[in-house]
Order: sequence, then C-alpha cells, then structure tokens
Amino acid sequence: MRARAWASLLVAVLIATGCYTIKTGYFSMPYVGEAAPSGEVAESGVTGREQMRYLSLRGVTLYINLLNDVDTSNAPWIGIGEPRVVRMRHCILLRLLPAIAGISLEPKLVSLSVNGVPLAPETAERSFGGRLGSRTEDVTDATIPLVQGQWNYFKLCFPEAAAPDQKITLDLSQALRHADNLPFPLIKFNMRRFRQVYS
Repeated sequence: MRARAWASLLVAVLIATGCYTIKTGYFSMPYVGEAAPSGEVAESGVTGREQMRYLSLRGVTLYINLLNDVDTSNAPWIGIGEPRVVRMRHCILLRLLPAIAGISLEPKLVSLSVNGVPLAPETAERSFGGRLGSRTEDVTDATIPLVQGQWNYFKLCFPEAAAPDQKITLDLSQALRHADNLPFPLIKFNMRRFRQVYS
C-alpha cells in the first residue's frame, strides 16, 4: 500500500509541475497547386511540423520555414495554463537541395507576397553547416551557384512579418535559375493547426 501511495503522489507531482504538456497553435505549411491540402488539424509535434515544411519540385527539394508559428496555449495536460502568442519574425529560412547541377539562386529576386503585397528581401545570408553559430556570409546582392546533392542554407529578412492567417505566397521563379529554364511554380501557404505533446 505504501508503494501505491508513493506512486500516486509521484503522478500528482508530475501533473502539478507540468511534466506532460500540450502545446497548440498554428503554422504556415507550403504547398503548390490550386487546392490547399485538406485537414484543419495537424496532430503532430515539432517533427511533424518540420516534415510539412518540405516541398519537392522538379530538380530541387525545398525546406521553407516562415518563422511565424503562433502558440495559442502551452499548458499541462490537465488543461491549466495561460494562452501565449509568439511574435512573428521578419525572416524566413530557406533550404535548397538540388538534384541536378546548374541551379543558382539570386536572393534579391525572391518575392514574398503578404495579402497581395509583394515584398523583396532587405537582407540575405547564407550559412555553412546549417547549425546555430555556423559561419554566415551576406549574399543580398549575389548570385549563388547551389551545390548539387547538398543542402544550401539561407536566411532572408523582409520588411514585414507574415502571420499564418494571412494570404501568403513565395515566388522563386525569378530567383532560381537553370540553363534549361526549369519551371519553379508559385508556392502558397496554408494555415495549419498543430498539437504537440511533450514532457
């Protein structure tokens, strides 16, 4: 009986301290085509959200993170907690994995449109290693040949942030170049709800 009482006390402490927490909110998922992906709720954690940020286009795979996730709650699983909104940032993360040689990127020609207003990047950085603290260089006015078969990491900063509930598009058709004039379609974003359980 004493062991059972201790186990019950331990569970109560874990609940009270929020060791099992549910985070909910919204993020922007990229897609191409006319119809947005179906489903309003992404029952996923961080890993699921990350996977939904990848797109495969002809000749290149993209990872696009608008850095605009909004947390609407972050509460212990018993439902106690304060709603919390995270302020959007003005930058986006863009990673490109070319499957063929000869693709280049001119960052200043990337166009992010928010509610029909096109925005050009104010600054662009390329990072090497893809990790926090890795070496970076300013490539705002450069044309960058992308390395085939490797991830190429960029951070582009715009004059405005894009909230998930806004109409957002990303046009890379002028910025991505290839000798064979590969078509790079307009990328759209769909606001998706996420639910993440963690300890």
